[in-house]
Amino acid sequence: MNKRFISTIYFLSALLLITVWADTANGQSLQLREDWWHTNDEVTAMSYNATDNVVYLGGKFTHIGPVVPFGAIIDTLGQTNISIGKPNGKVKTAVPDGQGGWYIGGEFTAIGNTTRMHLAQIDATGNLTAWNPGANDDVNSILFFLSKVWIGGDFTQAGGQSRNRLADIDPLTGQMGTWNPGSNGVVHCMNVNDQVLVVGGQFSNVGGQTRNNIASFDYQSAGVPITAWNPNSNGIVWSLLTIGTTLYAGGEFTNIGGQARNRIAAIAIASGSSTTWNPNANGPVYALEQGPFDEIYVGGSFTTIGGQPRNRAASISVSAGTAYSWNPNTNGPVKAISYFGFKVLLGGDFTLVGGSGVPFLATVESSNGVLESWQVPLGGAVGFISEQSSGNLFLGGDFHSVGGKN
Repeated sequence: MNKRFISTIYFLSALLLITVWADTANGQSLQLREDWWHTNDEVTAMSYNATDNVVYLGGKFTHIGPVVPFGAIIDTLGQTNISIGKPNGKVKTAVPDGQGGWYIGGEFTAIGNTTRMHLAQIDATGNLTAWNPGANDDVNSILFFLSKVWIGGDFTQAGGQSRNRLADIDPLTGQMGTWNPGSNGVVHCMNVNDQVLVVGGQFSNVGGQTRNNIASFDYQSAGVPITAWNPNSNGIVWSLLTIGTTLYAGGEFTNIGGQARNRIAAIAIASGSSTTWNPNANGPVYALEQGPFDEIYVGGSFTTIGGQPRNRAASISVSAGTAYSWNPNTNGPVKAISYFGFKVLLGGDFTLVGGSGVPFLATVESSNGVLESWQVPLGGAVGFISEQSSGNLFLGGDFHSVGGKN
C-alpha cells in the first residue's frame, strides 16, 4: 500500500480523534468545519506540513473555495455572501422580492437545517424568511407581479393544494391563489408583459386546451388559455423574452408560430404567429437577454446562428436577425445570460471563454465580447442568473463553492 496514503489516513484519524475528544469534553457533538474550503472534485492525496501548519491537496479538482452550495448572492464588487443559508439541492430560479431579497425555487428540500420544499424566500442578507408554501417537486420558474408570486415547474401540489405545474401564491402569507390552469407536462419558463402571461416548456395540454409547449393567459382570469393564441411549438421551449409587442422564444423546436424556425423565433403577441425574424440556430437555445440597443444576447449549445459561426453565445440584431461581431466563444453550453452595467454575465457548463480558462461564470464586454477583469471563480455549472436593481446577483446551479481559487 502507498506509504503516503497510510500517513494521510493516520493523520486524518488522529485529527478526528482529537476533535471528538475536544467536543466530548465540552459536552458537544462532532461538528463539520464549515470554514474549510472545499474542492469541486475528488481529492486523491493529502500531506500535512506541521512546520508551516499547511495541508497540501492533490486530485481531480479544478476549483477550491468557501462552502456555498447551489445558490449564491454576489455583490457589485464580486464579493460572495458566504453566510447565506445553504440549500441541499440545486436552485433553478430566483426573482427579486422587491425588498432586497429573493423568492427562490428548485430541487432543494431544505435551506440549512430548515425544511423548505422546492420554494423559499431569503432576505437581502441571505437569511431564510418564514414564507413557506412548499411544492412537492421542482420549481423551475418564478415571476413576481400584481402582488402575486407565480410559479411553474414539475410539481403537482403547492401550498398543500392540487396544482399541476402552474400556480400563484400570496407573497406575504404563502397561501395559494385561485389561478389553476394545470399543465400535463413540465413548465420551464414564464414571461409577462402588460397584456398576457406566457409559459413555455414541454407539455401538450394547458387549462384543458391543446397547447404544444407554449401558451398564453389573461393573468386576471382563473387560468383559461387565450383561445386565439396558439404558436404550437414542435419542441421544448426553454426561454422567453418580451420586447415591445413581440415575444422571443428559444428552445429545441424547428417549427413555431406557423413557420419553420430553428430553435429561436419572434412571435407577435397579438396573433401568436412568427414574424420574419429568423436567426436560425443549429443547436438548442437556453437563454435570452435584451441588450441596451438593437441586440438580444443568446446562449445555448449552437455553433452557428444569425448567419455566422458562434460557439454557444451570440448577439443578434433585433431588427435584422443577423449576428453582430460580439463573440465570447465558449467551449460548453451557455445556460444563463444577464446584462448589467455595460457588461454581460455568462453562466453555464463551459471551462474556456475566448480561449482563456474561465470556468462556469464569465463577465465579458457588452460591445465586443472580450473578457472583463471582474470575474468570480466558481466550483460548478451555473444554470441561471437573477439581478437586483441594486446590482446584486443571485446565481443558481450545480456548484458547491463560489469565490476561492481556480
